[in-house]
Amino acid sequence: MTEGIADPLFREAVGAIDAGDVAGLERLLAVHPRLVRDRLEYGWGYFRNPYLLWFVAENPVRNGKLPANIAEVTRTILHAAESEGAETYQEQIDYALALVCSGRVPRESGLQRQLIDVLVDSGARPDGALLPALAHREIAAVERLLERGAALTLPTAVCTRRMADIA
Repeated sequence: MTEGIADPLFREAVGAIDAGDVAGLERLLAVHPRLVRDRLEYGWGYFRNPYLLWFVAENPVRNGKLPANIAEVTRTILHAAESEGAETYQEQIDYALALVCSGRVPRESGLQRQLIDVLVDSGARPDGALLPALAHREIAAVERLLERGAALTLPTAVCTRRMADIA
């Protein structure tokens, strides 16, 4: 669902994300690289003025589902952002990881773990996504973040029943 997105290029790019249209997204990003740098004037609260990458998390829920190839879609955007030298790359991937780890749709779609891996492999810092995941009771995401190098904090140890593991 792309209603409410006034910018036609962003609307087309978000539509490609929602459809899992990697080829269409690649073409669009090649012709309009600003899409991986600019923020969209859209949204509210924690999703105010998002980057294109943040739409891969489906958080907030717009469609209630993710395409099966969302990991490939995500890699496409990450590659374009890295190639473009987006100054906000780290901010984008860290917040995308937090959105993925705190959203129900990635989990319900069976794609949360894949998305976590793609983002962490691309440089997202797992520690920053722990609290959002804990706050939304996304324990499988918390476990994966720990496996991927997040530090076991006291709140994380309490929520995952790992008090004996706290040093």
